[in-house]
Amino acid sequence: MARKKPLYVTLAVLGILTVGFGGCPKKQPEVENETANTKSAEEIKYVDHLTKDGFGIAINPMASSWEVKQLETVPEYDTEKDVDTQGVDFRHKDLTKLDLSKQGELLSHVHFDSMTVWPAADKLPKGYDPVAIMENSKNPGLGAKGLHKEGIDGRGVGVAIIDQKLLTTHQEYKDNLKFYEEIYVVDNHENHADMHGTAVASIAVGKTCGVAPGADLYHIASHAPIAGREKICSVFARAINRILEINKKLQENKIRVISISLGFNDDLKDANLLKEKIEQAEKEGVFVITSDVWPFKRFNKDALCRSTTGDADDPSIYSFGSVWDLQSYNSNPSYFKSPTLMIPMSNRTSASDSGDANYQYNTDAGWSWTCPYVAGCYALACQVNPDITPELFWETALKTGDIMNNTADNTRKDKNNAIIINLPKLIKALQSLG
Repeated sequence: MARKKPLYVTLAVLGILTVGFGGCPKKQPEVENETANTKSAEEIKYVDHLTKDGFGIAINPMASSWEVKQLETVPEYDTEKDVDTQGVDFRHKDLTKLDLSKQGELLSHVHFDSMTVWPAADKLPKGYDPVAIMENSKNPGLGAKGLHKEGIDGRGVGVAIIDQKLLTTHQEYKDNLKFYEEIYVVDNHENHADMHGTAVASIAVGKTCGVAPGADLYHIASHAPIAGREKICSVFARAINRILEINKKLQENKIRVISISLGFNDDLKDANLLKEKIEQAEKEGVFVITSDVWPFKRFNKDALCRSTTGDADDPSIYSFGSVWDLQSYNSNPSYFKSPTLMIPMSNRTSASDSGDANYQYNTDAGWSWTCPYVAGCYALACQVNPDITPELFWETALKTGDIMNNTADNTRKDKNNAIIINLPKLIKALQSLG
C-alpha cells in the first residue's frame, strides 16, 4: 500500500523545529529555538525529570508564552503546490486587518487557536464561524460520544503516551493524569509545554476531545529525536521499559496501550532494542501503537479528514486525511491492496499548550493524530473485554467498520479495503466475545 511520508521526513519538509514528532506546524518557545540554532547536537545537554517512586508528577511545564502577532496581508496558499506545508498557521494571530470574505479555500487549510483574533463577520465567508468549527470539532466522532453516555469511556484502563512535554494542568486531562516524567529532554532555564504532547493527550483521554475520557493517563516526554537518528530508538526503548516497570506496580487500572506518534524503520541505530521492548510490552498485555505500526507490519492504518459540516458520527462525511494522501490514492489503483483501518486525523480540535483552557483547531494534520485516537479506541475495547489482544481488536474493527466513500460512482476495485472504524459496532462485537 502506498504509505504516507515518514514523519521525520515530513518535519524536514516543513522546516519545523520540533522534537521529531509529526503533526501540525509547531514553533518551539524562543529559548529552545535559540538553543537548537546556536549549539550543535553534541553541545545540547539533555536531562531526566523522574518521580521518586514511579508515581505522580515529576515536573509541571508552564504554558507556552505566545505573542499575538498582527497579520497585514492574506497569506498565499496553493492546494497543489503547497501540499507538503500542512496548511496555513493562524494560531495566535490577529487577523482583524484582513478581508477573508473571498478566502473560503484558504480557510479550509488554516490552523487556529483560542488566541486567534478574527475579523468582523462581514470580512469572513458567509456562514464561516470559527468558534462553532472549533467547538464542534472537539467531538472525536464515529460514535464515541454515544458510548461515553453509556459509561464506556475507558474507565479502569491506563493509556500511556511517549511524546513531547505536556501541559500537565490542562482542563482536558488533568484529572486523568496519574504520572508524568521527562526522559532525555533539552536542559534550559525555561520549561514550557509543547503543542504536540498536549494535543495527543487530549485526543486520547480528553474530557471533550478524547476518545477515552475515563481512562488514566501516563505520559513520558522526550526530546530524543533532536539528538539525531542514533538516539531515538534507545531512548524510546528506555521509556517503554519505564512504563512497563510502573505497570508492574499497579494493582488495578493497568496500562494496556502505549501511543507513540513517530515513525521508525529498521535502519535506525538500536532498532532491534526498540523492537525487543515493543515485543516485551505486547507479551505483558500492552499494545504499542506507532505512526506506521512498526515493527510488525501486521496492521495497516490510514488517515481521515472530516467535513466541517455534518454529523461527526456519520462516516459519509469522512474522506482522505490530506491532499498528499488523495494524490497518492489517485495515482495508485492498488492503494488499498490490503484491508486498512481508517482513523480520524484532520479537521479536529485538541488541547493547546498556550493555556489550561485553550484549544487549537487543525485542518491539514499528520499521522500523529491517529495514534492517540487508536489508543483511545483500544482503551474502550479493554474496558468491555479485558482479554482483548491487538490482533482481535484490529480484526474486529475491520469486520465492523464502514467502507470509506461507499458510493455508487466509486467503482475502484480496492475500495472495500478502506474501512472507517465504527466504534459502537466494534464495542458491541467485542462485548459479545468477552
